[in-house]
Amino acid sequence: MLHLPLGAASVAAATAAAVPDRAIIVSRHGVRRQFPSSAFNFSLYAPGKHFDTSDEAWGAGGEGMGVLTQHGYAAVQRMGAYQSGRYASLLSAADGGCADGAAFVYCEENMPRDEKTAEAFFKGLGCALPPLHSEGVEYLIDQGSKPRGENGQCALGTQAQVEGRVGGSVDGYLRLYKPLLAKLSELLGCCAKSLCPAGMESCSLEDLPGSWDPAHWYTTFSGPIYAGKYFAEWIELTMLNGMDFAWGKLSVEEVMEFSAFVTQYRAFEFDLLAARPFGSALLSHIAASLTQWESGQREPALAHDPSPRLVYYAAHDTNLLYLAELLGLKWLSHGYQPNHTPPGGALVFEAFGPANPANPLDEWQIALYFDIQTPLQIRELTVLSDDDPATTPSRVPVTIPGCSTKAEDDPHAPLLCPLSTFTRLVRQAVQPECITPPDLRAFAKGRTATIFDTMPGAGYFTAGVFLAFVSVAVWVAAERRAARCHAAGRSTETMRNALLPRREHTVTSWHAGGGVLVVVKEKGETVSLVSVPDHSRAV
Repeated sequence: MLHLPLGAASVAAATAAAVPDRAIIVSRHGVRRQFPSSAFNFSLYAPGKHFDTSDEAWGAGGEGMGVLTQHGYAAVQRMGAYQSGRYASLLSAADGGCADGAAFVYCEENMPRDEKTAEAFFKGLGCALPPLHSEGVEYLIDQGSKPRGENGQCALGTQAQVEGRVGGSVDGYLRLYKPLLAKLSELLGCCAKSLCPAGMESCSLEDLPGSWDPAHWYTTFSGPIYAGKYFAEWIELTMLNGMDFAWGKLSVEEVMEFSAFVTQYRAFEFDLLAARPFGSALLSHIAASLTQWESGQREPALAHDPSPRLVYYAAHDTNLLYLAELLGLKWLSHGYQPNHTPPGGALVFEAFGPANPANPLDEWQIALYFDIQTPLQIRELTVLSDDDPATTPSRVPVTIPGCSTKAEDDPHAPLLCPLSTFTRLVRQAVQPECITPPDLRAFAKGRTATIFDTMPGAGYFTAGVFLAFVSVAVWVAAERRAARCHAAGRSTETMRNALLPRREHTVTSWHAGGGVLVVVKEKGETVSLVSVPDHSRAV
């Protein structure tokens, strides 16, 4: 066991706010290098400008880092050290170290930037990285790269659907972003003549044609806004990574102004149309983790039992945005655009049991936050503390619409949401047929999984098969109970009453010839016809 790095400032942070009983952290990975793009020929979009996507230039790729940079790793570790002040009580053992099994980590397989981000965070907490659970995590940390559902019906939105969500046409956003596009175009020196529409001798970013792109899951529309997003993200990542940025022509604040292209384009890509197919599993899993803590009973949908007090999901900006869409969440972190999901940013669910002094109810409640270092803190690898605003990371209390409330007489009280209400909202928001793991799909539906959930085509097949089994069961019960009634010399009316195994069943009978025709119905629908000899007529 390792000792927790609790500085005085971190302890002060923990004691000044309500201390939760449990916590869930859904984190984006740390700063990565920019991905090369087949869509953008740098020599045409930024003639004479130098762009380098190599691991060496960014300090990435070494020691199993993937595209996570060494700088990004160090920044996440700084945040982990700061958060140790909040969550030491959840992780500590009696001897002051990190208790074995106190934390559980979900991380997708073959995703080194996520694994290393988790490692850096727990190193900052002062704990060894718990074993990573990866089995089935591809369905939780799902970005939308492939359709889900029994028949692939859970997919990203069509062009018409997306355009209907954004106001009719993405081109309409050129009016809103024209001044910023002109500023970015001037910075890049865009564009070479070969990019310009026919008949134009010169052009800028706003003049470039756009089109729907169904071939790439991470692209909805090509054109000016997408170009703005790619180059703005490039500039932002170089700045956050401690590198020279924007050819010395922009301040940090101006870089973050350009990141409006990033957040706007993300809104095109990862809105509610995408969130329901690809975010339902993760949100349901979070709700199941919370309800497992409340009940203290093992939830079959989860790989962890109730004992871990901190659950960490090594995720992506996409996953954070899906959660935001499904729950209607909004945040504005210090130094960033609205609902920006910067590297290392995290949605944090803090859970408060009925005995917690911060919880006025007799049921579990949750508080939700978005935590992130400021852009300058990431760039400069600031040692974080609450000693000074310049060293204090951004923490935004996030309202869960229809759930969160706060005690008005206590300015330090958290914004709390009753877990029962939260679970109901989750089940209303998600799309269970898009959730692949059967137990998790059953949880999202509010029931226990059955053997039918594991069958192919369960979404459409289960109801019919189940109804058939009920029919057979009721028929068998009817025959057996009728025989017992006859043997005991009871009347047909007594037999009819005995045929009611459940409140949902209604029984009607008619005398026909030498027997009784019994019709068993469930919720108005006939589920069984049973002909029973009418022995009572002979007595």
